[in-house]
Amino acid sequence: MDNKNLKNILLRKLDSFLNPNFENFIIRKFLSLGSGLILIPTIIAAVKLTLHHGETTFTAEINNSPSLFSMALGVFCILYAAYCFQEKRKSLKTQQLKQCQLDQQDKKSLLFFLENMSTDVIEQGIERSESGQMYMPVLHYFDGLDELLNSATFKVRDTKLESSISHFYHSFSAYVSHSEIFTDSSHPNLKRIFKDHEVHDPKWLKNKIEVFQADLKAFSESYKTLISDISEKYPEIDFDETNKIALDDYQKYQSKDDF
Repeated sequence: MDNKNLKNILLRKLDSFLNPNFENFIIRKFLSLGSGLILIPTIIAAVKLTLHHGETTFTAEINNSPSLFSMALGVFCILYAAYCFQEKRKSLKTQQLKQCQLDQQDKKSLLFFLENMSTDVIEQGIERSESGQMYMPVLHYFDGLDELLNSATFKVRDTKLESSISHFYHSFSAYVSHSEIFTDSSHPNLKRIFKDHEVHDPKWLKNKIEVFQADLKAFSESYKTLISDISEKYPEIDFDETNKIALDDYQKYQSKDDF
């Protein structure tokens, strides 16, 4: 465990001690009050005062014997604290069960999301674009994700993952929106950026390339963030397995087009 994680844990513990939640506060107060009402009268010693004057003796005694009302009230407070504790446990179990169900639903959605996006192709596409090329299989996966993310059935409830997916999708959309600066190359799966002498306005081309490079950088960063967030939340997800499904889908799509 690194120092940063240890510091965060200690800060959370200190905060929970200094700022207990309302339920814990109520439980502790009723438990303390009940214990006090039952125990305090029995542990304070009785006070006895005796005065002798000649043959006359005066005796005064203060006896702190337990009060039945105080004891009954104390028992009630302890029982109420126990009731609150049990209800809190039930509530926590319900919340944990609900969160577990939501996590499983999110995991299922993310698996389907990844099966529509080959990380190998995305990474190869980013690498190719840094050299001024567009790897065409990337467009196939963008179309699939575009349809998936705009459907009513796809939903991720984890706010951090939802935000990462949203940023990734919008940066992906910007990244593939520069078709006007690309032309065919000798490789069927690659397009290249126009050269200055191939366009009417080289200045226009330069400006467009700069925008594309900025969008490429944003896309690369959002992709890395998304993969990192998914791996952090669901380390058991096997990207090799999802890539196999994504590749199989792409190959079936290609064979259908060839037919």
